[in-house]
Amino acid sequence: MNTKATVIYWTLFVIIAAVGLVFFFSGQDLISVQSKGLWSVNFLQQNYLPAEKELLQIHIIAGKAGRETALVLAENGGFFPLTVSPCGAIGEVNLWNQGERWCFPDIRDSVSFLTKEKLADQLPEVLFSTISYDKTIFYGRGDTGEIKTDTARYFFDRSFAVDIGYSFEEYVDLQSAAQILVTQCRTERDLPSCLEQNLPVTWKYHSCPSPEPIPSNLRTLDFCVLSTGVQPDQFPIQYEIALDFTPLEIFSVAGITAAYDGDTNTYEIRFLPDNEAEEYTIYYTNWKGVQGKSGSIEDIFSDMPAGFGLYQKSITLENTVELNCPVEKEKGKVYLCVEGTLEVVYVLSDQEIVSGETYLTVTSNRDGGESAASGFIPLME
Repeated sequence: MNTKATVIYWTLFVIIAAVGLVFFFSGQDLISVQSKGLWSVNFLQQNYLPAEKELLQIHIIAGKAGRETALVLAENGGFFPLTVSPCGAIGEVNLWNQGERWCFPDIRDSVSFLTKEKLADQLPEVLFSTISYDKTIFYGRGDTGEIKTDTARYFFDRSFAVDIGYSFEEYVDLQSAAQILVTQCRTERDLPSCLEQNLPVTWKYHSCPSPEPIPSNLRTLDFCVLSTGVQPDQFPIQYEIALDFTPLEIFSVAGITAAYDGDTNTYEIRFLPDNEAEEYTIYYTNWKGVQGKSGSIEDIFSDMPAGFGLYQKSITLENTVELNCPVEKEKGKVYLCVEGTLEVVYVLSDQEIVSGETYLTVTSNRDGGESAASGFIPLME
């Protein structure tokens, strides 16, 4: 037998011997052979299922946190708890506007910040980088979780997306409704009547369960607004919002009358009050040129010629808010009377007043500004 044949012979002998040994020891259970699929079963039980349970817990906790965030923000007019609107507040209700300024809350930032706080308390081991919403879907981007066993390591995304049955985008509709309402009613002297005609059905003055009549002496009002995007019995969202209906321009004084008292030779001047006025000014003159004129006092009297015995006089009256209406009224005092209609009353006395030749008007003043004069009336005996 040559050398090459010898090598082949012994190689085949070693291989056959090795195979025989494997079969021999297998029969003696000296080599452990696991059941088919055991690793897969262990992976499912020890890695995958625990990860799914953790994700389910994250979804449940996140959904609850989203709903709690919606409730808390609504109670604060969309602002973060204990935060006061830049426009101020009525009691504990945040104002969304003041004058020409609108102070809408940043809902997306508030949702993110408040929810992250809640999740940090309940899921301290998970780090969420983004919390936001899209319609009723409330979602968050979480970090990567890991479950490690003796036989495997399983990595999974701990993000969530859950339908909470409510959309924070409802604030957009609320803000639009608020702007329309202020535009419609800010310029109306009779604010309650305007609001009764234009207030959306879901808006209630002061309280949702027990709405109150809108007062006539206030121009900043707080509202409770029912959400239209959720079922009230399942997830009751009630927004607390305050709006400022103070007119940008001061109302002209209305209802000016003058009654002569021959016994005292005085005139009882009456006009409708303006709750926003800080004071009133009575103007009277013997210049006939004021007849039919209205507008700013400065413009009206800019054409009055000097001399010729013409005069323009004025008296400043403090605005009174307490009812005080004695039968006998003193000269030079301001009263607030209810004799069928709420009126401001002032007793004017001046020896220069000539019946039919003296004309009078009243303006209101606020924040250094003065209303236009609605017109002049003649003082007649």
